[in-house]
Amino acid sequence: MKSQLHGITFGAITEYALPSPIRSANAITVAPDGSVWFGEEALPGVAHLYPKNGTLIEYAWPFKYRVSSPQGNSPTFTTDTWGIALWNGKVWASDVTMNQIVGVDPSTGNVTAIHLPSNDSFPYTMTVAPDNSLWFTQLDSSKIGRVFANGTLVEYPLSVGGQQEAPAEIVFENSTLGYYVTIGGVPDRGPSAIYAFNPQKFSPYQVVGNQTLSTPDSIALMDGRGIWVDLHGPSMVGFYNLTDRSFTTYPTSRINNTNTVLPYFIKTNDSSYVWFNEHYGNRMAVIDLAKSTLTEYSESNPPAKNSSQIGNALTFALARNGAWFTAITGNFIGYVDASYTPSFSVSTDGNNQPIQLRRGQEANVTLNVSGTSPQPLSLQFSDSESFTAVPKNISIISKVSSIPSLNGQRDLVITIRAGENLAPGRYTVLMTVDVGLIL
Repeated sequence: MKSQLHGITFGAITEYALPSPIRSANAITVAPDGSVWFGEEALPGVAHLYPKNGTLIEYAWPFKYRVSSPQGNSPTFTTDTWGIALWNGKVWASDVTMNQIVGVDPSTGNVTAIHLPSNDSFPYTMTVAPDNSLWFTQLDSSKIGRVFANGTLVEYPLSVGGQQEAPAEIVFENSTLGYYVTIGGVPDRGPSAIYAFNPQKFSPYQVVGNQTLSTPDSIALMDGRGIWVDLHGPSMVGFYNLTDRSFTTYPTSRINNTNTVLPYFIKTNDSSYVWFNEHYGNRMAVIDLAKSTLTEYSESNPPAKNSSQIGNALTFALARNGAWFTAITGNFIGYVDASYTPSFSVSTDGNNQPIQLRRGQEANVTLNVSGTSPQPLSLQFSDSESFTAVPKNISIISKVSSIPSLNGQRDLVITIRAGENLAPGRYTVLMTVDVGLIL
């Protein structure tokens, strides 16, 4: 099927509405030519968007699915598609309902399916390894799958302490070193953990030590320096430093309608930028490590005020100059342009070195807000001491809570105080300036 789409842009975001009825877009990847492939759970199948001219080509899978009774704008045919990869000339995606992974040859439309031996495996994310084998995780059967170029399937069962594990995502440092993350909190499964392994001889071992990870669902590497994970429970992401074995948590800004923005997937594309999506926050976010800043872009205009207004952007993929994301209930795919420059910026005096405080002590930080904004700018604060990112035993105080308008630079003195009940440790404080579409 072939359609013509038109993008609608606001700020850094461009959205492409998909044809009706709802396609339930999920799982997305970017081709070398800049075009975008994504799964459509309601088709079911995969789709190919050429952003330059808006052409959309959809490839339905030729399998018979159970017919469900449509509810409102809900799909009639459905599967779960979380993983997608371009491999060996085909577009491969996970098909949970049929317990298989499916490859489509775009040049012919021919379909290849690899059915999984275990019932209800739940094939999840996909990763192409340096040796050009295709790896994928299986949430429910507690296995990692590997497909070689000749179509041979090999599976690696996972368990720890007699419990099966729920592997979520795999990444590779090189041809002899890979990592995967497991989701804890799943009934009858092992705890959350990060494992390293040699793909040439699969014998995984745990890294990150005794650090407690809150339901991590995604993993990314940064230039051999460390491992990034999303913390899918709280409003935070985490970084494990492979050199000094330290673990740092980075809070996000907060939302009013629930206690977590629910980070889902995390990716890096160079030595300074870390991207992740905020499912409940309805935002795409990027950390600039060189500037110690976090920028969050609303995926809707106006920004969502409650959970019924979010597009449920569950998955995303990096592009050369930004990131593409899916909106499973919003029935669109979107793009955030990394080259977009907001009208204002934030920085602090000094070089962002750690502040050392004893209980009861305080320190001042000057927050510089520069640029222009005819709209009011509101302030909020987060930290990494608890699940909600709401400061509790760390006091973060400003004499002003908002800036009516901005034209130039405004310097705000922020007082950070360590409470008497604050446990010893390392914490990260986030000072956020919010104008709605951009934080």
